Amino acid sequence: MPPLISATSCWDILSLVFNVMEKKIYILLLLITLGCTTSRAPDKQYDWLAYKQSNPHEYFETRPILGNKLSDRFVELTEDDIADLRLMASGEMSKHLKSNVISVSASNEKFSWFKNEIDSIPSEIQELLLKRVHGWSLVENLGASGTILGLRNDYHYYEKGIVLIDISIFRKTYEERCTYRESTAYQLKENENVSCNYEGSNISFAKTIFYHEAGHLFDNLNPMSTKKMAASNHQLFPFNRRSWVEHDHEKFKTKSKFDDLIPNRNELKYYSADFTTKIPSNKLDENLSGWEKSNFFTLYSMTNPIEDWAESFTHYLISKYHNGKYVVRYKDSLGKTKKYESCTKADCTTKFRLIETYIKNIDLFI
Repeated sequence: MPPLISATSCWDILSLVFNVMEKKIYILLLLITLGCTTSRAPDKQYDWLAYKQSNPHEYFETRPILGNKLSDRFVELTEDDIADLRLMASGEMSKHLKSNVISVSASNEKFSWFKNEIDSIPSEIQELLLKRVHGWSLVENLGASGTILGLRNDYHYYEKGIVLIDISIFRKTYEERCTYRESTAYQLKENENVSCNYEGSNISFAKTIFYHEAGHLFDNLNPMSTKKMAASNHQLFPFNRRSWVEHDHEKFKTKSKFDDLIPNRNELKYYSADFTTKIPSNKLDENLSGWEKSNFFTLYSMTNPIEDWAESFTHYLISKYHNGKYVVRYKDSLGKTKKYESCTKADCTTKFRLIETYIKNIDLFI
C-alpha cells in the first residue's frame, strides 16, 4: 500500500502540529501518523554510494536481532565498522574522535562489568531503548565516552543503531566525568573545581552515557528532530524553540534564548586539548548563574540543539526512573563552594512534557 502522505511532507506536517497544537498532541499525532507509517519508501532516488561516502556513520546493512534483552545485544564491530569509525574521525562533525579506534571483544576483562551495568537498567527504560538500540559495542581509543553507528532498513531509512561505549569510562562516576569535562572548557586555577551530579541517585556514568547516545538514536525519527532543524526553519520544532533561536548545522553556529544570561555559552569547547581556547575561570559564576536561570537541564545541553535533546532525554529518564536531581557545584580558589540547581528559575515543564509525549507515542514512529 502506498503511503497516504509522503515521507518528507509527513514529518513537516507533524512538526507544524507540534508547533501549533502542542496541548492536543496525542489525538493529532495518532491521526496524522496513520498516514506516515503505512510505508517508508523514499520519495526520490538517491545515490546511496555517494551518501555512504559523505555520511559513513549513518549507513549500515540491516542486521539480525541479537536477543530480546538489551544486555544480550552485544555486537563485536566488523572491519568495515571500524573503517567507517575512522572515516567519522576525519570529518568536521566528529573531529574529536580518534582514527586509531579499536573494537573490544567479549573476552575483555571489563566486559562483564559493562554487561551488568546494562542489565541493571530499569526494565521500563530497557523496553523503551530496545525500540531504537539494535545493539551495543565496547571500543578503545574512541576519543569520546561514546558515539553511535546508524542502521538503515531496506528503504535506507535510518531506523536503529549501535551504541558504542569507550572502556575508559570503566567504573567512572557521573561526578568524576563531569569534573573532567568542565576542566576541558574552563581555565581552572589551582584548587578550583566544577562538579555536577544527580543528587538522590547513585547512577553510574556508564548508564548516563548509554542513555545519552540512545537519545541521539531517538532523535532521528522524532517529529521534533534537532537534526532537521536549520537556521531557516528552526521554529517548526517546538522542543528546540523552547531554548534555541538559531542552529546552522553546517557552520556549527548556534544562538540560544539565554545567551545574554550565559555570555560564554558559544565559546564552550568541551574536550579541547588547546589550552588557549579555554574560558577564564572568572567567568564561571556568571555562566553558571545564567545556566541556572535557563531551561537547559544540564551544563552539556548548552552546547547545541542536538546535544540539548540527548541530554534532555537522559535527564528525563534519570529524574523519572532513578530519582536524580541535577545540581552543579563550583569551588573557587579560596575554597568557597556555591551550588547551582537545574530548572529552578525557568519553565522546563514544556520541554519535559514534549519528551514524555514523544516517548508515550513512540510506537507510532516505528
